[in-house]
Amino acid sequence: MELYLSDHAHLRAAQRNLSLHDIEKVMTWGREMYNAGALFYFLGVRDIPTTYRGDKRSRQLVGTMVVVCSHCQQFVITVYRNELALRRDRRKSKYDSRGGYRCSCCDHIIEILPESA
Repeated sequence: MELYLSDHAHLRAAQRNLSLHDIEKVMTWGREMYNAGALFYFLGVRDIPTTYRGDKRSRQLVGTMVVVCSHCQQFVITVYRNELALRRDRRKSKYDSRGGYRCSCCDHIIEILPESA
């Protein structure tokens, strides 16, 4: 899977000590949710395969959310950690194509803006 990180996602991944491999794990193992014109991947405890549950690095990824362009599914908009994020992000506003963040890969317009902190 070839991924492209926005400048914002690159900065946030570095701040949260997440490698590209970690982001790929979250996208492979995590729950997928479409909302607000973007695709959200959330990794919960039960999402980690049983063979990796003893791995310290895999356990550290619990609560990680990866937000990608829903159109190309290769452009990472932002990444963050918050175990309650899945509950909060389910309530995000619905898709509105009148404006927002533009995907650098496919020019698809995404309503949500990257997390500020």
